[in-house]
Amino acid sequence: MTIYTRLQPLLFVNNLAAEKEFYLKLGFDISYESDDFAAISFADCVQFGLLDKPDFRMHENVPMIWQIGTTSVREVFEIGKEAYLEIVEEPVAQPWGEWTVKIKSPSGYIVIFEGPEH
Repeated sequence: MTIYTRLQPLLFVNNLAAEKEFYLKLGFDISYESDDFAAISFADCVQFGLLDKPDFRMHENVPMIWQIGTTSVREVFEIGKEAYLEIVEEPVAQPWGEWTVKIKSPSGYIVIFEGPEH
């Protein structure tokens, strides 16, 4: 029996417009939006929400880190670089066989993209 259908995290952001632009530059879509919310998606496999909280501040000692699977870490890196996004860590091979690249969002989230290098 399947009773759970999706995981859709809601992320507080201090600048909704900047966060939407960040994810649009990476190739995501906005599937729904209102004055203080945007639903971000990519195909049928990635869905999450951005909730505008202007006073939200990421605690620098406890950053929110989350991971998105990709078919090409190198392509995500090139997209981020061309869009002048803050690359925290360039593509690197991990001991478990995958590659990762880390990009920081305007609100301070560290987004790890993981998958094959190419």
